[in-house]
Amino acid sequence: MRARLLAVVFVLVGGAHAVAPGHLGRVDWVKDPAAGLQKAKSENRAAMLFFTAEW
Repeated sequence: MRARLLAVVFVLVGGAHAVAPGHLGRVDWVKDPAAGLQKAKSENRAAMLFFTAEW
């Protein structure tokens, strides 16, 4: 019982630190691919491109 309670406390406390302060888990999407790739490159981050096609 005590181990279970400790596990729950660790999960709750650890989850609170998983999100950067002030970020609140939001993603700031960039609609222009060229601008998004340039921003990712300048911030040394990965970029995710989403595109579709109709055949």
